[in-house]
Amino acid sequence: MTLPNFVVIGAPKAGTTALARYLGDHRDGFVAKAKEVHYFDRDGKYSRGVEWYEAQFEGYQGERAVGDATPGYMYSREAIDRIAKLLPDVRLIATLRNPVDRAYSQYWSNRSRGGEPRSFEEVMAADATSNTELIKGFNRAYAGRSRYVTHLEYVCERFDRSQLLVLLFDDMRKDPSATYASVCRFLDIDDADIPSTVGEPFGHHREFRSLRLQNAMLGSRIPRRYLRRLMNANTRHTSYPKLTADERGRYEQMFSDDNAALAAWLQRDLSMWTAANDTASER
Repeated sequence: MTLPNFVVIGAPKAGTTALARYLGDHRDGFVAKAKEVHYFDRDGKYSRGVEWYEAQFEGYQGERAVGDATPGYMYSREAIDRIAKLLPDVRLIATLRNPVDRAYSQYWSNRSRGGEPRSFEEVMAADATSNTELIKGFNRAYAGRSRYVTHLEYVCERFDRSQLLVLLFDDMRKDPSATYASVCRFLDIDDADIPSTVGEPFGHHREFRSLRLQNAMLGSRIPRRYLRRLMNANTRHTSYPKLTADERGRYEQMFSDDNAALAAWLQRDLSMWTAANDTASER
């Protein structure tokens, strides 16, 4: 069977789109066509069975590194359990981003699609620690999904620590080639093969010109080749407002204990997440 030997498990808005694209561009890398397969964390898909999952890797031609990149897996213990059962020897990759910036990017992604009517101040004041706060299809656990260490600790209860590679969004931005090469070594593929796409941003923030039109198209029977064109015409890349220094300072304080615990767990200095100025769209 063609099943993945690596899985990108999280975090959303932390560079998973770019990483999946880069690895798919490696001559010995293959990533499922649907960037987020959601086999392990959605019962409806998991119930279809492993044959359905295998079909998501159609087009595989013998590449050494075969991957599934679904950034919600990290937050679901059931998903981690299912991965461990089916793929006990798999290699896992987690990408982490400054918690404030990750939450802020997720907030604007939801808001641009009509799934978040509240202000960012309101959602952060609520300080939801749940990581599965699904409301009408939108995950609103902004703070909960930015508290990383407890999720990583559980991953390492089910897998050997050597099977998990943790990357920082900061490293992917500052030195994409070196960071990508480290991923290649982790996956036992040629670290000298650096595709020209490495370092290019993917997953820009986007807005829909008409949410009503977008929602209508999602439920339509328009042929896919025409639907894609219509959706592209209804989409525009844009940027969202930056946080002020005072706002950033308040929100960073919310994560100070979590970041300290993560720094100790990773044995890495995370001081760059204090007073940072990173409100760019996901890469």
